[in-house]
Amino acid sequence: MTKKIFYLIDEEVVPDVYRKVIEVKKILSSGKVNQVTEAVKIVGISRGAFYKYKDYVFLSSNDQLGNIVTFSVFLDHTKGVLSGMLNRLADFGCNVITINQNIPINDVASLSLTVDTKDMEVSIDDVIEKVKEIKGVCSLQILARE
Repeated sequence: MTKKIFYLIDEEVVPDVYRKVIEVKKILSSGKVNQVTEAVKIVGISRGAFYKYKDYVFLSSNDQLGNIVTFSVFLDHTKGVLSGMLNRLADFGCNVITINQNIPINDVASLSLTVDTKDMEVSIDDVIEKVKEIKGVCSLQILARE
């Protein structure tokens, strides 16, 4: 069995038919219509085009990819730093799944933090940038994303 290769492509160069296939999928999943025939008429493509690409064209978004993010974090061993960071993450729509904090060494605590990002309304890069601005957050980086 050959390994599948996926590409992320800027929307500006994606063929129109692929965008329309995504629109049909959105319409069907929203429940606005129940039949593929109705959805393709709304969007303006043929049923054949939809069926040809429906299993191969996907929108890369927080709803479909990368909802679970694990961070490696180093914090000053100071009262309130961890809670401040967790509050900031909650403000951005992150939902904490796990926290694994180690004993502080040289007044720096290391931890791994796993969050669900499906409800975020900003990019993960913006979240990282803003959390790093919190006094006492020494470093924050992505370890894994699934």
